[in-house]
Amino acid sequence: SGTPTYGFEDDTIAADGRRVTMLWNVTRLVDADGQVEGIVAIGQDVTALKETERRFRALFEQSQDALFIYGRDGVEDCNEAAVRLLRAPSRPALLGRRLSELSPPTQGGGHSSEARNREVERVLEQQGSHRFDWVHQRFDGTTLPVEVSVTHIEVGGDRRTL
Repeated sequence: SGTPTYGFEDDTIAADGRRVTMLWNVTRLVDADGQVEGIVAIGQDVTALKETERRFRALFEQSQDALFIYGRDGVEDCNEAAVRLLRAPSRPALLGRRLSELSPPTQGGGHSSEARNREVERVLEQQGSHRFDWVHQRFDGTTLPVEVSVTHIEVGGDRRTL
């Protein structure tokens, strides 16, 4: 019988001289009395995956467009352009906030931000993406008209909005 005991990533040099990142899962093999009989270590080369992560993280972080990832509990991530746009004191100040907390009570045309947000969510649900005009309220209280493009994305089997 085995008990998973340790999972970790490790950079190492492959036999051909390449630097690779390995994801390891190490399991102890124990007998019926609980005595360790050996270990099993399974490694997977995740070098390409890590490079893809770095590339997309750089695209997200270095974009001059304000980017937000929204989940069920509000903003899950954003880039520095979003922090600057909303004049937030820091990235953590935006995390967990809902759209209603980043908007004035009303949008253009006198419609409530709540009602307009429900309309946007309905269209997004039907079409999977949507482009629209919005007014944000910055942390200093000033308002800012923006054009917003939202798209549903799947992350780890859960739906998010970018």
